[in-house]
Amino acid sequence: MEIEKDKLIWMYRTMVRHREFEDRVVKEFGAGSIPGFVHLSQGQEAIPAGVMAVLKPDDYILTHHRGHGHLVAKGGDTAQMMAELYGRKTGIMKGKGGSMHLTDPDVGDLGADGIVATGLVTATGAALSAKMKKTGRVVVCFFGDGCLNTARFHEGVNLAAIWKLPVVYLCENKREPGATGCWLPLKACGWIRAESYCYIPPLAT
Repeated sequence: MEIEKDKLIWMYRTMVRHREFEDRVVKEFGAGSIPGFVHLSQGQEAIPAGVMAVLKPDDYILTHHRGHGHLVAKGGDTAQMMAELYGRKTGIMKGKGGSMHLTDPDVGDLGADGIVATGLVTATGAALSAKMKKTGRVVVCFFGDGCLNTARFHEGVNLAAIWKLPVVYLCENKREPGATGCWLPLKACGWIRAESYCYIPPLAT
C-alpha cells in the first residue's frame, strides 16, 4: 500500500511532537515541577501516529495510562495537556485529571484510565452507541498486554464480537506489564485469545 507524501509528513511530525512532549515532561518532572506521577511512552510514537492517520476526525479512541501521545496524535492541545500535568485550572481537565486521565471528547479522545483494562469495556459501550445511532463512527481502544488476564478484556471483546460492533482493540505489546515479563502470567499468547472472539460466518449447507 502506497501512502501519500502529505500523510507521511503528517505522521512524521506527529511522532516528533509526541516525543518532544514526553521529553519535556521527563525534564519537568525530574526537576520536581510536575506534581504526582507521570506515565510516559517514548518509543511508542509510531503506534498512535499510524492509527490516527487512518481515522476520521469524529472517530473515537480510548487509551491506557500511558496516553499522552495518543491525545497528541488525535489533535489535543499540547499547551492544555501540559497545564493539566501541572495541575492548573487551564488544563484540559481543569487540573483534576493528571497524567493518567487525559481526556478530550472534542477531538474524539474519550480518555485514559488508571484502572487496568477499563477502556476495553468503555470502548465497547462507545461502539454500541455508534452502531445504534448509525453515526458511522469507529472506536479504537489501545491497551497493554497486562490487560489480557482481566475479566474486563474478555467481557468487552466478547460483547463486541457478539454484537458485531465497529471497534478495534489494539494491543500495544510492551512485553512487560508493570515489571513482570508478559510470558510469565500468560499461558496462551494474546493473539490466540483474541482469535477466539473473531466472528466466523457459518458454513453454507
